[in-house]
Amino acid sequence: MEAARVAALLALTDIKMLYRRSSLGPLWVSLTIGAQIAVIGILFSTLFSVDRFSYFLYFGVGLTFWMFLTTTVNEGAASLVNSGSLIRQVALPISTHVLRVILKNLFILGHNFLILIPLFFLSSDSISPWILLVIPCLLLVVVNLVWIALGAAILSARYRDLPPVINGLIVIAFYATPILWKPDQFEGSIIFSLVPLNPFFHLLEVFRQPILGFPVPWQSVVVLLSSALIGFGILRFVQMKMERNVPFWV
Repeated sequence: MEAARVAALLALTDIKMLYRRSSLGPLWVSLTIGAQIAVIGILFSTLFSVDRFSYFLYFGVGLTFWMFLTTTVNEGAASLVNSGSLIRQVALPISTHVLRVILKNLFILGHNFLILIPLFFLSSDSISPWILLVIPCLLLVVVNLVWIALGAAILSARYRDLPPVINGLIVIAFYATPILWKPDQFEGSIIFSLVPLNPFFHLLEVFRQPILGFPVPWQSVVVLLSSALIGFGILRFVQMKMERNVPFWV
């Protein structure tokens, strides 16, 4: 609990820094996302011959949450190296620095979602009671991000080439994840069968589907619960072998 409290204070400091000497702060990122949704939404809704505002909402939710996922993983992987001086001077749990990144990006996620509010009124998709499960589903995603980001952070402290490798894989994963396109567009093909093998698909779907008015996909919930159990087991092994050396590596 002490690590979480310190992480929250550090995340609050980071958020204040984002607004420092800026009239809009992170809202600039939100406006950029809004512009992307408008331009790409017009192009791809026309290309796919689908309802424009429904596609805006589908793509907008997907892109916004994708940015949260990938920014958290990328920044989490580099968090220990970036906090090297603090780690050497103050005896804090290693997890504090990763939780700091996650909490900051959760704030930015909420910030960015403000740009999507008009799309709920313009889209033909209706809001359903399933939206009430968004917060529990988000918590399930965050639990998985903790072990992914913390494990990547410890390994990245030892192997400095890992963060750019992770970033490169994430760029490729963007096109392999249903953000610009929908899985049912490939129904009957091998691509449709391969989509569930993409871990980012499940992280995205448990959050996006209830927002769009659909039931929470139970398959994705099972996958994420299983990955959390297995992932924290792997993380524990990594911590036992490597965590004590982190202050010497950073």
